[in-house]
Amino acid sequence: MNEEFRRRLIMKNGERLRIRADHPKRGSFTKTLPHSFDDVISKIESDVRLMNDEIESDSHNFMPDNLVAEIELEPGFTAKSYEPLDLFKKLNIAKVGTRIKQRESSQDDSRIEFVKFSKDQLINLPAAMEAHKDIQYVQKSVRIIRTIRLASPFRTESLEENWEGRIPIEIVVHPIASEEIILDFLSSILSQDSNVRLRTLETPNSPFYIFASVKKEEFDNLITINPIRSMGNAKVRILSADEGRIPLKISLDRDIWTPEKIAALPVIGVFDGGIENTNFKFRGLVQRSYWDKQEFPISNYHMDHGSLVAGAAIYGPISDSMKSIQPRVRIEDIPVLNNETENKIDKIADYIKQIIPRISNINVFNISFGPEEAITDDHISYFTAVLDELAYRYHKLFIVATGNDGIRSYPENRVQAPSDGMNVLSVGAYDYDSDGEKIVADYSSIGPGRESAKIKPEIVEFGGSHSNPLVLVGADSFATDPSSGTSFAAPIVAAKLAQTIATSPDITPLVAKGLAIHQATPQKQPNDKNVGISKSAGFGFMSDDVEDLYTDSEDEVTIIYHDVIALKDVSRLLLPIPNRQNFDATKYDITWTIVTMSAPNASSSDAYSNFAINDTLVVDDEHVPVGKSRITRSNNKYKPEPELRANDFKWDTIVKKKIAVNVATLGTPYIEISGLSRSFESSEPVEFAIIVTLKSYNNQTLLSDEILNEYDMLEPLTLSETLTTQVDA
Repeated sequence: MNEEFRRRLIMKNGERLRIRADHPKRGSFTKTLPHSFDDVISKIESDVRLMNDEIESDSHNFMPDNLVAEIELEPGFTAKSYEPLDLFKKLNIAKVGTRIKQRESSQDDSRIEFVKFSKDQLINLPAAMEAHKDIQYVQKSVRIIRTIRLASPFRTESLEENWEGRIPIEIVVHPIASEEIILDFLSSILSQDSNVRLRTLETPNSPFYIFASVKKEEFDNLITINPIRSMGNAKVRILSADEGRIPLKISLDRDIWTPEKIAALPVIGVFDGGIENTNFKFRGLVQRSYWDKQEFPISNYHMDHGSLVAGAAIYGPISDSMKSIQPRVRIEDIPVLNNETENKIDKIADYIKQIIPRISNINVFNISFGPEEAITDDHISYFTAVLDELAYRYHKLFIVATGNDGIRSYPENRVQAPSDGMNVLSVGAYDYDSDGEKIVADYSSIGPGRESAKIKPEIVEFGGSHSNPLVLVGADSFATDPSSGTSFAAPIVAAKLAQTIATSPDITPLVAKGLAIHQATPQKQPNDKNVGISKSAGFGFMSDDVEDLYTDSEDEVTIIYHDVIALKDVSRLLLPIPNRQNFDATKYDITWTIVTMSAPNASSSDAYSNFAINDTLVVDDEHVPVGKSRITRSNNKYKPEPELRANDFKWDTIVKKKIAVNVATLGTPYIEISGLSRSFESSEPVEFAIIVTLKSYNNQTLLSDEILNEYDMLEPLTLSETLTTQVDA
C-alpha cells in the first residue's frame, strides 16, 4: 500500500482512548405537583362513573376481566422518572404500553399509560388509592394524573376512506390475555372469510398482531373495540417505475471476471420479487440458497421489480459515458413478493424472521417494499418491529427504501414502514436540478420518523426522475430500463456498504452504518444549526464513492470508537488533539456520530428503544461542559424531556452533532457517554460505534501525522488483502 493512501485512511482503535468514569452526581430537581391528592381522587371517581356507564351501555366492546384504560399524566411529566410504576404495582394494575399525546407545543405533550384491570378493580380504584395515601410515592404518582378513560383504537389515515370488497389490515392488540381469548373475543366480528392470523414478537410484553382481510362494515365494528390499540393498512406497495426499455450499448467485461474474482465480491441479500436469472448479465452473480419455491412462487410482474433492484445493486446507475460495466457485488436472491404475499405481509416478515438466523455469511440486506401507507407516531407495524428485533439480535444491516409518496401532502408524505425502524438504515432518493446540483426527488417520502428514530430518511441516494431516469440493468439481457424511485436508490446504498464492510475487518455492519451517516453531505439549508439535518434528506446525500467512506482529506482525521456499553456505564472518550506546542492549528471543527442498536419495545410508541447513549462534549474538564448546552445554546440547567428528545435526540439510536472550537479554549477534550435504559433490569452490554472527525485550520503540518506521532494506540484501518493488492497496483 502506498504511503499517501495509507495516510488518508481513517483511524481505528479509538476505544483505546476510553477511560471509565464515575457516574456524575446530579442535583435533585423537584417539580411542583399540579394537583392535591383529594382533588385527583374526586376527578377519578367521576371518571370511573363515566367509564362504568360506557361499559354497561356498550358491553360488546369490552372484555370485563381485561379492560384497557388510558391514564393520562399532566403535561410536563413525560420523563421516565415520572412513570407511576410503583403505584401500579401497589394496586396490582398491569401496565401494557404507553404513548405520547401530542399537542401544538411539545412542552404541552402528555404521557398516556395503558393499563389493564378487571371491572371490579376499576370500580374500586379511587378507594384503593385512598387506602394508600400515606405512602409518599402513591401521593406523588396520583397528584400528576390528569384523567382516566377507557382506551379506544387508533387507525391510520388510509383506513378512513370507504372501500369495496376486502382489504388486508393489521390489527395491534394490547397484551392483556392469551392468544386464544383474544381470537375468541374478535371472532364475533371477523368472519372465516377474513383469514385471520395472529403473530407476536419474541420480546417481553409483545402486543398481538392480527392480520385479516376485512370488509368496511367489519372494520367499522372494530374501531370501538377496547382491547385494540391501533389498526393499519397491510397491503404491500410495489413500486414498478419501468419507463420502457432501451438497447444496451455498453459491454460487460466477462472475460476479466474469473470465478475467483466473482467469488471475492461481497454479497448482499435481496428480499424482493425474485431476479431473472436467465439474463446473462446476472450469470454467476446471483444465487438462491434460501428460496422456498412452494411458499413463494415467482410472478413475472414482481420479478421485473426484483431484477431492477438487483441491477441497481450489482452495477449501479448506467450512463452513456460508460464504455463497460463491472459488477460490484453478488446477490443472494430471496424471492418473497408475489401476487399472494402482496396481501400477506406477515408471511413475508415471518419468513425473514425464520431465515436470518441461518445466514451467517451475509451482513447487508435490501428491502424495497412495505405497507402501502405513511407511518404514524402511534402505529408500529409488525414488519418494522421484526426487522428491528433481527438487526439487534443478529447484528445485521437492513437497507430499506422509504417510499415514493413525497409529492403528497403532510402527513401522507411521511416515510413508509419498515423504513421507520430504529435499527435499519432508511434511504430516500435524490435527483439533479438544471444546474447539476443534487436535490431531493419530489417523490421521495420524508420525515419525521417516529420516536427513537426521529431522523428519517437517514440518507438519500440517486433515484432518478421521469425527466432524468436512473438507467439500470433489469430483466432483459439486451436492454436497460430507465427507472426512478427509492426502490432503486436503496440497493445502491446496500452495495456501497457491503463493499465498505469488505474493505476492512475493522468495519462491522454497525460501523458501516455510522460511516454512511457521518460522511453524508448535508443538504444546504439557510441558518441551519443542526449539521444539515432535514426532513427530506435526513443526514444528507450518500457519498458518491465507496472510498470516501473510509478515507479523509488532508486537513481532517476521522477516528472510529467501537465498543460495547452497559446500563449506568460512564466513560470518557478522549479526543486526540495534538499538543499545542507541537501543532499550530488555531481552530477545530469537531463532528461526531453515534450509532447503536436497541431491542424494540413495540407496546410503547413513545419508548420504543429500550437502550440509548447519552453524550456530552467537554472541551476542557476544568470548565463548564459544552456538549448539549453549547449546541442548543440553552441556559437551562434542567431541560424538560420534550426538549431533550426534540433537540438532543435523547433515546434515538442515531445522533450526529458538530461544534467549532478555538484552540485557546481547548484543554483535554473528551466525549462523555453513559448508557441509558428504560428497564433497570437490562444488563446486557450493547454495541456502539462513535465516529469522530477532527478538522484543523491554519496548521502548517498534517494533522494525521501529528496524531499518529502522539497517539500510538491509533492506527489506520487494516485493509483486506484484495483491496491492499488493488491499491498497491
